[in-house]
Amino acid sequence: MKDYKVIRGMSFDKTTPDHVCNILANYCGDRSQRVRVFYGDTTTGKDWFECYDTIGYIGRSTGTVKIPLMVPTKRSLGGCAILDHCIVKITVDKREVYKHPNYHCPIEQRGNELYDTEKNVCIYRTPKGVERELQFFLGLRNSH
Repeated sequence: MKDYKVIRGMSFDKTTPDHVCNILANYCGDRSQRVRVFYGDTTTGKDWFECYDTIGYIGRSTGTVKIPLMVPTKRSLGGCAILDHCIVKITVDKREVYKHPNYHCPIEQRGNELYDTEKNVCIYRTPKGVERELQFFLGLRNSH
């Protein structure tokens, strides 16, 4: 069985920093502010550019081990598990509330394409589309 630490009734991976646990616990059940989590390598601080199931409201699962959930809308009753041990940045309504000490988002725009170092992340038909996606990955907007 996996080891957890419990903070305010929620179970977190034992390697998750207490500050991250407290932020998630603070926003649990609050449907007035949207939370966005950025997943990445917690050793290097490099963002993984994950875009699915990362924005919503913080909820808590039922059962004996109550893990944090990402609830997609105000009216939703459930959501997907948050990988709390992989969080490198958290924003609340686009305001940064946590950032890993070594956080970096190595993405650059080349024409209508976005690159992570030398790997192509995405291609768009228009400069406007790639600009919007870049702003999304940088946390300046919460939609693509």
